[in-house]
Amino acid sequence: MSWKRFVKKVRFSFIMLSRQSFQEAAIFSFMTGRFRREWKDAECEHVEVITIKIYNEIAEAYEVSIVKSKLVIHNEQMVYTKQPDEWLAIYDTSRRQLIEVGGTRTFTFFPDENEALLDKHGYVKVE
Repeated sequence: MSWKRFVKKVRFSFIMLSRQSFQEAAIFSFMTGRFRREWKDAECEHVEVITIKIYNEIAEAYEVSIVKSKLVIHNEQMVYTKQPDEWLAIYDTSRRQLIEVGGTRTFTFFPDENEALLDKHGYVKVE
């Protein structure tokens, strides 16, 4: 291997590692906060708010809490229900996702679009 080829490979590796570390930093700064999703169907209004907080920075563990709210309007009566849920998640650096500990839920982040996906549902970052 020639010296020039070796230098090119080292420079390419450095560029790729730098790029990956910048992407990781963007995801980490975007991950914590509040995300919101809302939709309407026949007689209901649904709102889901997810809050992600750092649980253990060294282990890259996060506390995820979700509050599902539902407002049903039927025959001029309004019924409001609220369903909270909490779980712990670990950040998987190879997949760049938060993965629920002992469960199947995954959270994927898209900082450039200010969005995130919990399983297949899209959420917008609000805080």
